[in-house]
Amino acid sequence: LKRIQSQNVTESEAESVLQNLASILKNAPKPEEESFFLDLGKKLWEQDRNSIGAIEQYLYAIYLNENCEEAYNRIVEILAREDEYRRARKLSEEAMRRFPGSGHVYGVRGYLESQHKNYIKAIDYCNKAIALEKSHWYYNIRGCALWKLNRRYDALRDFWCSVRIRPKYGAAVKNVKLLCNQIGINEILRLALQKKKEKDWMQCRMYLECVLIADWKNETAKAEVAMLKAKGHE
Repeated sequence: LKRIQSQNVTESEAESVLQNLASILKNAPKPEEESFFLDLGKKLWEQDRNSIGAIEQYLYAIYLNENCEEAYNRIVEILAREDEYRRARKLSEEAMRRFPGSGHVYGVRGYLESQHKNYIKAIDYCNKAIALEKSHWYYNIRGCALWKLNRRYDALRDFWCSVRIRPKYGAAVKNVKLLCNQIGINEILRLALQKKKEKDWMQCRMYLECVLIADWKNETAKAEVAMLKAKGHE
């Protein structure tokens, strides 16, 4: 509402914001619950890109529950997107101190470091996150950092792991396609067949599945995957 009052927005834009607020209030839990502020903060950020308003709501959630890990992580993600590295890092350190057994606090820190091109640090934090919890998001973040360091095959492995955990995760699927085309489909097929000769079935299947993600019509890869399944090399 403050944004509508302070900026020259069109009637349709104002109506859209008001409809979002009405929807939030209609379906929201009671205001004394931290989930109310988590939901409101999420909607303010995702629908209106209102970073200040969203962070305010997450701070209310932390006020109600000082151990609200989700609020810490969401603030760090927003600050990372808004290029507020120092503030994000400080809050991330506090989150890791409070929740040392959570993979997500390390994954978010990995995301922060990757956003600011600290790729070795990003990989280290993602390693910690993955050791605690296997998540498609952590693998994709680590894969992007590895790719930036020109470790293309390690990156491809991580993108493949991400897709295996969540097959419809668009970011990882896109990264597999881009990286396969950068390396070359025929080169990846050659590696798959080499791993087949070495009886390294997991690596063979990984390369074949990456080929099919990038080129689902590839008959050679289809035939090889079918043969692996027939022989029980899942």
